[in-house]
Amino acid sequence: MKQVCLYFLGCMLFGAVIASGQSIATLHDTVTITVSTDMEIIPDSVVNLTSGAVTVDWRVIASDFPADWRVNTGICDMVLCYNYTGLWPLGTVQSFTFFPGADHYHLGIYFANITSAGCYYLTVKMNNQAIPTDTAMATFIVCKPYPAGVPAVKTGDEVSLYPNPAGDVVNITYNSTAGIRTIIVTDMAGRAVSSVATTGEGNDTLDMTGIATGLYIVRLVNSEGATVATKRVAMR
Repeated sequence: MKQVCLYFLGCMLFGAVIASGQSIATLHDTVTITVSTDMEIIPDSVVNLTSGAVTVDWRVIASDFPADWRVNTGICDMVLCYNYTGLWPLGTVQSFTFFPGADHYHLGIYFANITSAGCYYLTVKMNNQAIPTDTAMATFIVCKPYPAGVPAVKTGDEVSLYPNPAGDVVNITYNSTAGIRTIIVTDMAGRAVSSVATTGEGNDTLDMTGIATGLYIVRLVNSEGATVATKRVAMR
């Protein structure tokens, strides 16, 4: 995974090295932010690594934003801004053309109208219109803290996941009264990579053997099929 760089030029050079043979790259493949204002702008950039103009097609390929987040979210490329509801789950493709160098690309969320809290993600896929296999990805992970005194788990049960970063095994503990029946691990595109039927005793082990390095979402699901809690785990 690309590192989040502190200096713009350094990021461009780093991106150009790892993206050898590509025409486009994102400055950061993952951007994580904790909400601090009513209106959050979560910036990233897309980089043209060629010596000429490139036309890029892009679309949202995965997201778990709650309903009140969706109607208050927009995505802006360097040409236009678009409402989230027109991009997902329909997967509408948008396009822009830009020249060598980096150009701004960002996610905007108006939190003044949002009541739900937690950590959620949105993943965008970009590709060179002339070369469909020439792609770049950007994942935005946005966390809105729960109000003081309100637990982060909907049922009020504490969840612990370790080690994190993880190797072949992840241990997870939770309150046995939470009614957890299944634990599902998905990648940031929403594809399930592992699942286990729980013991119901509040202690379970996830076999992560063979899962690639990266960031994953662990979902605790009750007997009604509802997600009770989510946790992030990094695979090393």
